[in-house]
Amino acid sequence: MCVLTWLFNFIFVFLQDVCADLAVRATAHRVWQPDALVFVFYLFNQRSSALNDVTTQLEPPSCLQAQLTNASSPCIWKDQLEASSMIRHTVSLTGKTLAKTMLMRGELSYREGSSLAPKRQFFSITIQLPDLLRPLLVNTQDFGARWGSATQEHKLKITTSMSNLGNYMERVKSKLNVHPVEIIGQEAIAAGTLLGGPVCLLHAKLVSGTLELWVKTTSSLLAECVSHFAPTVLH
Repeated sequence: MCVLTWLFNFIFVFLQDVCADLAVRATAHRVWQPDALVFVFYLFNQRSSALNDVTTQLEPPSCLQAQLTNASSPCIWKDQLEASSMIRHTVSLTGKTLAKTMLMRGELSYREGSSLAPKRQFFSITIQLPDLLRPLLVNTQDFGARWGSATQEHKLKITTSMSNLGNYMERVKSKLNVHPVEIIGQEAIAAGTLLGGPVCLLHAKLVSGTLELWVKTTSSLLAECVSHFAPTVLH
């Protein structure tokens, strides 16, 4: 598969530098797929000579399962990085649960020239709730049918700067990565899933600078995490 075709199979969210020194630089694209969170790692040799025993080791959050492409073991890549070259690796994270705090930790080591001692760099990447939520494309009737079976619920009151429900719908789409279903009078509904698994339904009313948010899900942990994260983006 050509690189361009491969890229268009994904939605790239953003690029971040992972770690770097004078010899090697590592970056990661965070990618949202319908049922996975994918990180595409690029390792760049910034030297005019080869780097030996280039080893990247990842420790994903315990709540998620990791699948690495071209890995020598479940969470380790080993490479020879030629002069001024670049290599690409992909890790796919899946799962039907989550945690309030999620970090993917890693270590990048290599040997340069005739040195016997490897040089090491350590990094961590924060994974947030919107990285794992996906829009659930339902209409109002479907939303109502799912409402009764979503038995785990939290109710919140959030002091907010949003002046209308249109602002709210734009924000839940961009900041929570859920689907804005409909505004009905003074109420708004939105829907999402956790990587295509547990369902998250949001019912909102905006009253005099206070957002009354009703979170219903099919997972108690998802309800708790949404209730914990939502005030940080809907204030």
